[in-house]
Amino acid sequence: MVSPPNRTPVYSGKPLPRFGGQGACAVKCLYLHPDEFTLKSTIAQELDAIGQKEGFPVRVQVGNQLYPPSQLQTVAPDTIEATTRWMQDGCQFIRKLNHKPSLLLSSTYQDPPTIRDGVTLGKLLGFRTDSHDLHLEGGNIFIDRDSKGETFALVGRDVYRNQEAYRRETLLERMISRFFSGSRGIVSSNVRCRDSIQKQLSKLLGIPPKKIFYLSQPDFHLDMSIRPINHPDILVHDGQLSLQFLKEAFNASQDESEKQKISQLLKETEQLQKSPEKELFEAELITLERLMEKTDDPKKKKLLLGLYEDVQSDQKRSVPKYASPDKMSSQLKATGLNPVKIPGVFGSLRNRTNYLNAIAHRKANGKLVYITNASPLPFLDEQFKRYLLTQFPQIEACYFITGGPSMLEKERYFIQDCLENRGGIHCLALEQPDYGKYNLA
Repeated sequence: MVSPPNRTPVYSGKPLPRFGGQGACAVKCLYLHPDEFTLKSTIAQELDAIGQKEGFPVRVQVGNQLYPPSQLQTVAPDTIEATTRWMQDGCQFIRKLNHKPSLLLSSTYQDPPTIRDGVTLGKLLGFRTDSHDLHLEGGNIFIDRDSKGETFALVGRDVYRNQEAYRRETLLERMISRFFSGSRGIVSSNVRCRDSIQKQLSKLLGIPPKKIFYLSQPDFHLDMSIRPINHPDILVHDGQLSLQFLKEAFNASQDESEKQKISQLLKETEQLQKSPEKELFEAELITLERLMEKTDDPKKKKLLLGLYEDVQSDQKRSVPKYASPDKMSSQLKATGLNPVKIPGVFGSLRNRTNYLNAIAHRKANGKLVYITNASPLPFLDEQFKRYLLTQFPQIEACYFITGGPSMLEKERYFIQDCLENRGGIHCLALEQPDYGKYNLA
């Protein structure tokens, strides 16, 4: 099986100061925020079953109520408002030094139901809610503590996006632009503007500017390509290891039908490695096609068609959109962290597996529980679980979320519907860190 490079020791045996972020933390509670589709899925029930076994509750917010998953059948679908399913991106828990925890609302989602529900969640939990005008979403920031007990943050460079231009967009344009990170000239290259954003972010998070590290993004958000585990280790997707993993899975399979599906997945992954830009443009085109199918408004269709043509134009000109994972790994090394390359992302957008987009829950014994997206092929999940538990002794258990059958395609799960929309289980669920428990090095 694929082996990662040598890593630094996992445990020092010394307790760190109380945890203040969203890295590999002890989860006090997981929150979900369903739309009409996620309400029909089994996401909440699957997470609840894991939580009951591993020691954390799951709650689903619908308006001003928090429901345990077992009571979701009492929620009428017509009570679900048009709000975001991506709860991790809509708000984040933060805790500044010598301050009580608070809930930070993302400025990306300015639609009234989402903002209102964020404020409501804060009231339900007794947390202050703060807002800001930065382009900052939960999937694009990881906050953790280093071996000295100092808080640091990893932030995707999308935070430099021009918010003045963003605020002038319509709600539909904002929803669409969520898929187009770093494209169409919206990222500011002005040094003064970037300096202002860095100062504002430092004040917002209560973290010194020198401890906020800005990373190039290989994908829509950082959490689609990396997963912090025990400091200083950061799991990072590697394309070549992914190909090797699939080849070994193909050789290990004894089922002919399964081997054919792995072979197809291997071809799709090879194509992804050869021309990642093509896949990213196709993601935008698929999103626009689905949005055009859903609307009868001539003005909205005209807007969508214009954006569709813009994407096609950029595709022909091969406009660069994202950085390579290797570039991000180099940046992580420069901060003193240890990027550990693993096989993590496979297949085309319509047949996606992503094992990096994951929730990491730290148990009382210091070991981690790893919760990630299921593959359309259960055999791959078995192979990855064996790999993960063998190579990373700090990970005690690994679970895969399916969400039930797909609502869009045959022979895949609902979680693939989510991944096609550039999000997975870490994007859907918001972790409330247990600030009363200690973090182990």
